[in-house]
Amino acid sequence: NYPIHSIDYCANFLNKKIQSIRDVCHRQKIKCNTPADISYFTNIETPEAAYILGLIWADGYIDNNQNGKKNRNTTLTLIEEDMKTIKNVFYKTSSNWTFRTESRLNKKVLGQLRLSSKKLHNFLLENDYESKSHKSADKILSKIPDHLKHYWFRGLSDGDGCFYISKNLKNVQFNCSSNYDQDWSYIEGLFKFLEIKYSIKRMKRINSKTGGQSNYSFVRVTSIVNVIKLGNYLYQDYETNKIGFP
Repeated sequence: NYPIHSIDYCANFLNKKIQSIRDVCHRQKIKCNTPADISYFTNIETPEAAYILGLIWADGYIDNNQNGKKNRNTTLTLIEEDMKTIKNVFYKTSSNWTFRTESRLNKKVLGQLRLSSKKLHNFLLENDYESKSHKSADKILSKIPDHLKHYWFRGLSDGDGCFYISKNLKNVQFNCSSNYDQDWSYIEGLFKFLEIKYSIKRMKRINSKTGGQSNYSFVRVTSIVNVIKLGNYLYQDYETNKIGFP
């Protein structure tokens, strides 16, 4: 039944968890012939879809050509501990997401979610996800209703952002980092709307040990009043649906 009806049907019929069904099908090499329904993403009407699209903008990537084959995968890789806290959010949008782990020597285990869908792949391409390391996110944000936009920015923050509070509570800040030539206009638009003061820095540093150069940029909020204002915006409704990192 799995190749025809997909994972939800089997999980409900057998009264098993989706991940249990997925693990068995993976071991038995049973593939699903039912294409993924990606209407959650092309017609954004749920907090889960908005959040995932923000997280993919930060930490996801879309495959094009690999080893001469045309791939249509959308992939997100995080530390496994972090992935476990948000994995169910992905399954609410599609049961076709596949999950696997990757061990690394002397490093934390990675968790990876992947969805193979030409329609989702093309949708993300149309909205600049392939060039997100330097372009603004205006296209995808224009497709998200205003009452769901904070979920997209919450996903972005979980991937590329950081809230910091010093032990003496005197240094409070929020940072969001990316490539050196990142277009931060979409973040600037949010901060101006929220009346939050911010600064943007572009850095070029030489590694004294390797001689390599790391170029990056970041947007920073340092006023405790503005950090609280941003936090209240990002985490409104969090206690209701728990979407995102704790």
